[in-house]
Amino acid sequence: MRSLGRSIFVFQILWVAICSTTSLPFAVAQVSVDSTGLVATADGVSSSGSETIPLEPMALRLTLTASAEDRDGESALRTLRDHTQRVEKELVFLGAAKESIKILEPTVSAAIPGVSNFEQARKQSRQQTMQMRVMNGAGGLVLGANQGGNQGNVDELEEADMPHVYTATCSVIADWKISGPVDDKIRLMPSNLRRSILEKDLQGRRYTEKLTPQEQQMILSIAGNNVYHPFVSSFDGSPVLNDPKCRFRYIAKISDETLQIAFETAFQKARAEAEKMAKTASADIHGTRSIRKVERGIIAQPEITQVPYAYVVPTNAGIPETKRHIADDEREIVDINNPTIVVQVFTTFKLD
Repeated sequence: MRSLGRSIFVFQILWVAICSTTSLPFAVAQVSVDSTGLVATADGVSSSGSETIPLEPMALRLTLTASAEDRDGESALRTLRDHTQRVEKELVFLGAAKESIKILEPTVSAAIPGVSNFEQARKQSRQQTMQMRVMNGAGGLVLGANQGGNQGNVDELEEADMPHVYTATCSVIADWKISGPVDDKIRLMPSNLRRSILEKDLQGRRYTEKLTPQEQQMILSIAGNNVYHPFVSSFDGSPVLNDPKCRFRYIAKISDETLQIAFETAFQKARAEAEKMAKTASADIHGTRSIRKVERGIIAQPEITQVPYAYVVPTNAGIPETKRHIADDEREIVDINNPTIVVQVFTTFKLD
């Protein structure tokens, strides 16, 4: 045991001696690797530049979803077509350019009102019924099957036996032309037009199929408390510019030449910034390793906000919801009080 203890003691002394003699070179080597990564002399220097392009609104564009419901698809389509003819006339009366009005091809869907998944709803209804039976058998207070709508045997009902409603929908696009400086009249156009659209029911809210009391009870027997507003169509009160079924956007035209000049200016700014950064490392830049350009729509921010682009809309960036109904030479104006877009260039230059 004494021999083992002396061996451990000698080993500890040797280990301390080895560490003390090798710690300095090891530390220097580690710092050297980290410093190279921080300086990034092998990869070059990255920078960015931006240029703001002023826009002139040329139109206020409406994207409206019109719909009609009925017990069969043919009737729903027929009602929708009759409705969209009235919509077109009403939009012209409200000042929309007739040549700009487009009524896209309709789509038809069928569903059980208030029930998105029949089998899931029946399963939940069965579970609720079993729970109430257990509570009733234990002498507990049962609130009643009528509260959950569970009456009869839900297993006897099939999806094909449930009342179905067919919904035909289509998109309607229309432009109101804008010229001259932006004033209060132009700023109030979306609110005023949206109010008229609701008053005239251009979305077709009145064409909602009503169910009989027996059909309503059949749905309640399946869905119970899980049913979501199956018998009424209520207005959601969305903001003027954010209601997906009645959306307004200010549109501007922009030429390829204007975009090219802006990107070239942004690139020169990025290069100038890169030259400053390279100078601090006593190096020169030459050649471009990578370059990327981005368009951004900006909206006004509070003065305390330091982030340059707190609200970013990648207009025409290939995202369907953003690019929908906007041509390649058009841009959406995010903030009518600041009708601009910003183009940015991100680059990486080689270093000598």
